[in-house]
Amino acid sequence: MTSDPILLNGMDNSTDMASNLGFPRALNRALLVPGTGSNPETSAGLIRSGQPNLRNLIPLDADQRHAVQLSVDFRYSEGTDYNGPVIGGIQVLKNAGFNITMNGGSGTPYTRSSKISNLVTPVTIIQGSINGSRLPGYFRMDGRVDKDFTISTGKDAKGNKKEYFLNVYLQVLNILNAQNVQTVYAATGNPDDDGYLSAPEYQAQINSQLNTESYIDMYTIRVNNPYNYSSPRMIRLGVGINF
Repeated sequence: MTSDPILLNGMDNSTDMASNLGFPRALNRALLVPGTGSNPETSAGLIRSGQPNLRNLIPLDADQRHAVQLSVDFRYSEGTDYNGPVIGGIQVLKNAGFNITMNGGSGTPYTRSSKISNLVTPVTIIQGSINGSRLPGYFRMDGRVDKDFTISTGKDAKGNKKEYFLNVYLQVLNILNAQNVQTVYAATGNPDDDGYLSAPEYQAQINSQLNTESYIDMYTIRVNNPYNYSSPRMIRLGVGINF
């Protein structure tokens, strides 16, 4: 049985202001997560290989040195509190608003490899230290515009108003369509190239394929895995009902 201690160090700074004033809510976070293993198998692997039960602190998979979140929320009220445009006596933007959230931060660790290999028979020879390299930083912006509607449907048996509340919204995730890198190949540090096609030691293997050009094209497509990146821009139009 093995145990892997984790040491957490961090700092949280936050500011929260009234949303109807249109000012931001901000969160600044720095999280340092050193330990002796990111999962229970880390020490188990050393023990099975005949190595001592080492206790060297290393950056864990979740170690993120800096993260910042900024949220801006602006909303119009109704009635006497409404301060938006009025057309023909109608408060056209009552109970409407928008929200923009921006997230950014530094990259998480990964273990670099000195050995280039292909996708079929991957081989890792640690270069440097475990989790000694880091992914690129990221930035993402999301936005949402919505408006509340009240729909009256008469009265119930007790004479009370029967009302339904609709929230119509347009949400855009990843507004800037940023390609944030989530995974890289250990030998190159790139999300779209594992180094296999350009490595001198594999040229004979590549040229021996039935159709070399087709093989290179298909391998290039396969190695540029879309799951190595964050989700692309998504647009959602929806309606929420409360009753």
